[in-house]
Amino acid sequence: MEFELDNTALAHVRETLWDNFWAQGGFGMYPVAFWGFLLLVYGGFYVLRPQERYLRSVAILAFMTLASGLLGTSVGIMTAFRYAATVAPELAARSACYGSGMALHVLVLSLFLVIFGGMLTAIGSRRQALLRANA
Repeated sequence: MEFELDNTALAHVRETLWDNFWAQGGFGMYPVAFWGFLLLVYGGFYVLRPQERYLRSVAILAFMTLASGLLGTSVGIMTAFRYAATVAPELAARSACYGSGMALHVLVLSLFLVIFGGMLTAIGSRRQALLRANA
């Protein structure tokens, strides 16, 4: 069984998650990148100097990164559905799905940054345990 697709639909099928990742995320990518960058900086500080004072900052920045990712995704999904209500009925579902998919890029970025920050924190915690054992 073969399906015939026009060139526009075929281009959308071939598009992957990483094509224009930043542009598809929209404005919500900026606060996520800001908080995520600070998270990685403080995670790096904790790796270099495993002291308790950095842990609270890492936790707060991880929360801020996730919260801004959820906020950006929520606003993006709301915008997608508001736009879908203004187009022709036969295009509304496709528009809502595509717009919601684009909005999820913000959440994906925030999750990546939190995972990398968590990895740095785990390394710092291991170093802190080794330093305590050697002291």
